[in-house]
Amino acid sequence: DEGKVSSPLRVILLKCFQCFLTELHARLEKAMNTESALAGLLKLQRVQKSEMGVLQWNYFRYDAQTKTEQLNKDSMPVDAEDLLEQLQKAIRLLSADTLHRFHATRPLAENYESESISFLIQTSLRGKFLDQHLRVLSRCAVVFLMGAKIRPEKIHGSALAPRIAEMLR
Repeated sequence: DEGKVSSPLRVILLKCFQCFLTELHARLEKAMNTESALAGLLKLQRVQKSEMGVLQWNYFRYDAQTKTEQLNKDSMPVDAEDLLEQLQKAIRLLSADTLHRFHATRPLAENYESESISFLIQTSLRGKFLDQHLRVLSRCAVVFLMGAKIRPEKIHGSALAPRIAEMLR
C-alpha cells in the first residue's frame, strides 16, 4: 500500500541515522580530497595538520557566554583516517538490536522557532562498541559537515539526591 508505513518508527529512524552516518562518511572523504574545502576547514580551525602532515579533526565545546562553539584545546584531535574507520564501523554495528531508543526529545512539528532539533539515541549494552564509535564523533568538528552536533546526554542528578544529602547532614 502506497503511503502506508509498515515499520515501527524506531526502525525508520534507525535507517535515517544510518543514512546520516553514510552521508557524513562521504562528506568527510570529499572534504579530505578537495583543496578548497580543506583550506576553509583549516581557516575555521575545524581541522589541523599534525607535525607529520596528517590531517586531524579538532574537538569543540559550547561556550554559553558567547553562545558559540569554541575550539577545545583540552581534547586531542583525531586523525581523519581514523574517523573514516570509526564511521565505517559504526555504520556496520548499527542495527535494531544495538539501538534501544531513538526519538526526538520534544514533539515533532511542522515548524520550529529554534534552529535545532534534539534527538536522543540510546544504545544497548551489546552496543558498547557502537557507543565507543559514537563517542569519538561526540563534539568532533567533523559532524559540522552535516550541520549537526553529537554529544553525550547530560547526566542529571535525581531530585531526591539533594534531599537525602540534606537529611544525612
